Amino acid sequence: MDNCLQRLEALPMTERDLSWVWLGQGGFAWRFGSGAAIVIDPYLSDTVEQQDGLTRLSPAPLPPEELDGGLLLITHDHLDHFDEPSVQAALRAGMKVAGPGSVEKHYRKLGLPEAAFLRLDKGEETTFEGVRIRAVYAEHSSGDGEFDAIGFVFDYAGCRIYHVGDSELTEELLRNAGDMQADCIAVPINGRWGNMNAEEAARLTIQCGAGQAIPMHFGMFAENTADPQAFVDAMREAGADAIAIRIPELGRIEPVMRG
Repeated sequence: MDNCLQRLEALPMTERDLSWVWLGQGGFAWRFGSGAAIVIDPYLSDTVEQQDGLTRLSPAPLPPEELDGGLLLITHDHLDHFDEPSVQAALRAGMKVAGPGSVEKHYRKLGLPEAAFLRLDKGEETTFEGVRIRAVYAEHSSGDGEFDAIGFVFDYAGCRIYHVGDSELTEELLRNAGDMQADCIAVPINGRWGNMNAEEAARLTIQCGAGQAIPMHFGMFAENTADPQAFVDAMREAGADAIAIRIPELGRIEPVMRG
């Protein structure tokens, strides 16, 4: 099977280039310049189908054991975001893992190496190979009934990416987005189980000032999906034709546009 992460990391890039590849659901790998990939929420197993019975619609773009990159970020402790086989594979590949308190609790339950984990709660930040990474507010539940889910904002070489994570649309999210001035946003559109719908995603996209938008959290489970065309239509109806929309395809590498 073709390994899209290896292709992403082998891609010739200048120090100002940014690229991404969609891994399905809320999972992405982002690459900044010549650095190692930063991977978010890769769901590469069949854990949800095995434990919760949800029908997987699309195969993983690569098996967990081929996970590659430098840093694994997890937004919250749900099975399709904290995927145990993927996390364990990332550690075997030498990756560091970071996430909020609920993610740390799950991580520790598995007996995984503490030195490889960085706790990153809302309002906290870290840097990785020149990328500033901020954990930001998201309105979504997490493991054990906690509500510490987060999104991530990346700043690199004058470009800002807002990966919303899983979230409902709230006034607080809109207020925060008003100060975001993001170049690119990855936003959920499925409209159920604690996530905003396409119309709400369009409002957030416009509010954050993004020049490029990537709808996500669709096409994974038959019981929890949406048509990304609804997001395209909502953006058009809102008069946001100047914002470029990139409907992601599994394993396809795309550049991030600035501005």
